[in-house]
Amino acid sequence: IYYAQATHLEHSVRLHQNELYKFHDLDREKALIKLSTICDRYLSLEYDESFGMFSEHLVLLSAISTLQLSFKNILEIGTHNGESSVILAHLFPESKIITIDIPSDTLEFSNTYNRQPYVNDFINRRDLLLEQLHNVNFIPVNSISLTNWQGGEFDLIWIDGAHGYPTIAMDLVNAVRLTRRGGFILIDDVYTDLKESDPIYLSLGAFQSLEAIKDAGLIDDYSLFCKRLGAKFNIPRATKKYVGMIRL
Repeated sequence: IYYAQATHLEHSVRLHQNELYKFHDLDREKALIKLSTICDRYLSLEYDESFGMFSEHLVLLSAISTLQLSFKNILEIGTHNGESSVILAHLFPESKIITIDIPSDTLEFSNTYNRQPYVNDFINRRDLLLEQLHNVNFIPVNSISLTNWQGGEFDLIWIDGAHGYPTIAMDLVNAVRLTRRGGFILIDDVYTDLKESDPIYLSLGAFQSLEAIKDAGLIDDYSLFCKRLGAKFNIPRATKKYVGMIRL
């Protein structure tokens, strides 16, 4: 009985997700093929939503990359280990990509994701990956400093920094200001219902900020895509996560 219920739930989630892709003129199946090829070729990894940082945000980015649009400048907020930068670089090989993360000599960096015991190895591996990417420029800086950014607009901004207040609210406002008309903003780990929260990982900050920005008329609307489609991620008692998307 449980297997049948889980299968039905996953089918329903996938059906809804595919409809959401179609609503935005995005081809999820085509995107999966392109993404899987890049993951295998450049990271020696098979795309699987149950593994590490793999989730629908990468499928969405892949789908966006197949559109007949020009993506000259892309911003990634939250470099982490550099793997998403690798994927971005090969999804958008003709684009100039800037990826930013908090400076590695700060306590905030070493304490986040429990990196402190192996922080030097983490940095070395990340930097080695980034050095191989001709179209990626890494800038160690707090994303809040984008308030003073004078480097021009972006066609796509991927937000995956701190998920709670005050950072996510500032990141979203800055992203709306810095994204050209017709461009895309994607936001990771959007929660719509939480009993407990923190400033880094679990927060309603993204959802509440999206609502506030919409209410203020800065955006027309936004969409929430399920972050992962498997039944175990979407059962009623699960803390469901979404990937937010704004098209300006």
